[in-house]
Amino acid sequence: MKKVIFHLGTYKTGTSSIQNHLFDHRSQLLERGILYPASVTSAQRKTGHRHSEMFLNFRSLKDDATPQRLIDEIEALDADILILSSEVWSSPFSLRHLMRVVNDLKAMGYGDALGVLYLRNIADYRVSFYREMTCNQRNKLSYNTYISGRLGLFDYQFLVRFYRALFGVKLQVLAHEETDSVRAFRDIVGASLFDGIALPDKRFNTKSVDAVDVEIFRLLNAAGMSHDLAQKVRDSLAPALQTTDDWTERQAGDHEMMPSGYATDLAALIGWPLHKTELLLQDAPIRGMHVSHLSDAIRTSIKELKAEMRGAKADEEPKAPKRDRPSKLTRWFKWT
Repeated sequence: MKKVIFHLGTYKTGTSSIQNHLFDHRSQLLERGILYPASVTSAQRKTGHRHSEMFLNFRSLKDDATPQRLIDEIEALDADILILSSEVWSSPFSLRHLMRVVNDLKAMGYGDALGVLYLRNIADYRVSFYREMTCNQRNKLSYNTYISGRLGLFDYQFLVRFYRALFGVKLQVLAHEETDSVRAFRDIVGASLFDGIALPDKRFNTKSVDAVDVEIFRLLNAAGMSHDLAQKVRDSLAPALQTTDDWTERQAGDHEMMPSGYATDLAALIGWPLHKTELLLQDAPIRGMHVSHLSDAIRTSIKELKAEMRGAKADEEPKAPKRDRPSKLTRWFKWT
């Protein structure tokens, strides 16, 4: 029976590294019976060569859940192992799509369906997810507003219950903090199938951004301006940044408290010991001054840059030559 492996995410758990590694070695893997489809793969290396467009097109009614171009590619190449990867499947809003794709592929002979899910500490995940969406998806909302509107995204028990119903015992859940994401994924596929294919030297999409950078990006997003200006804005904040080295977007009380028994039930669903699951749900210490103290200064800097850019543009534009206008008397005689 042919096998299909769904890499489900979550976001910010080494997903881009896995996706780009599979895409980079697609030809070699195909020779070994492994297909990482190109027909539905994103061209954006920065965020990973992933298969998210399948869901996005399905949601906007542009495509079937499993688009015909993917079906054609699978039938033409006839691989024993098919791998699909998208972090979007770790969102509650995409689960209907995932179920449709699993069932479509089973009908095509890929009856052995395996789900692979990476989880990280929930408090860290919220921050990393917010930063990712602000840096790469032009989010304009503050941390608390953004996160409070997406609580279902961070309900691990809800997600794992669905995955268990869909994949049964063929769901594998790994702790992001404990493993090299790419190496662990290769082991799940079959380590021997990657013989002679070197592991990547470093992770893709690793950003050295902090809470200050992200607040600058957020307010640039709100102003409709390019992230290329971020360093200029940061330089203008130098006096304020001297007050402390630590800044945060988090506030006390922003950690969602789970009901009694949540950790126990989640441990049973995942197959982890209770203490390991409790670490997954544990709040992280909040350190540093809140970035809202910088927001007004950032807005002022952005306004000044915008005015400066308008002035520079006006200076560059050639001025239209003045046309000689007839006098009022000449125009009156012409009219009469």
